[in-house]
Amino acid sequence: MLAMDRGLAVLCIAVFFGLAALAARFRLPRVSAVATSAILVGLVTARIGYVAAHWSSYADAPLSVFALWQGGFSAIRGLAGAAATLAIRLDRTRSLAAGLGALAVSGGLWFALQALIPPVTYGPFPYDLTLTTATGAPLPLARFRAGIRAAATRAKVDCTRLQRDLKLHGADIDALLARTDAIASAIGFSGTPALIVGSQVVAGAVELPALRQLVATARAKPEAR
Repeated sequence: MLAMDRGLAVLCIAVFFGLAALAARFRLPRVSAVATSAILVGLVTARIGYVAAHWSSYADAPLSVFALWQGGFSAIRGLAGAAATLAIRLDRTRSLAAGLGALAVSGGLWFALQALIPPVTYGPFPYDLTLTTATGAPLPLARFRAGIRAAATRAKVDCTRLQRDLKLHGADIDALLARTDAIASAIGFSGTPALIVGSQVVAGAVELPALRQLVATARAKPEAR
């Protein structure tokens, strides 16, 4: 699935190419001729600008800067790179004005669409909330604030990469969680654990013998063969 921001970027690039092609129909063919190089330079400068601004997320694995499919581009720096390419290749001509106009329209469209997408916010984590264990003993969440990273490290989780991935793929992760939550709500799940065994929906914990019986029953049905 294409992430929302990358989909918008593809749309805006297509708009720029479309406007450049339109300029060629008005006897300004040079705009269309340099459009591809302007976009390529823009993408490179957008990537360099993003990596420079978030270098701490790449310092431990420098080669990851070439993982372009993971996203991570600076729109402002990309537009600046594309504009510089147009200025150098088109000089002070009508073609330059048309090229910059096309770039301004596509760039403005990008920022306008970005502004229309509501940000995903969850607020601060309620560390002051006190839960209870199965025996009724209090279980304050604050005690785990410093221990979560330590526990992850003991489990051999690459916390540095985890933080970088959260920054780079935050939108994708939010979208996947929202999709999973929507599916769970449609089925009727309100928490975990929850299972679907064959055509049987099971909400809540199930003892192993009961789970084995559910699996055996599901396998015995003709449609499961």
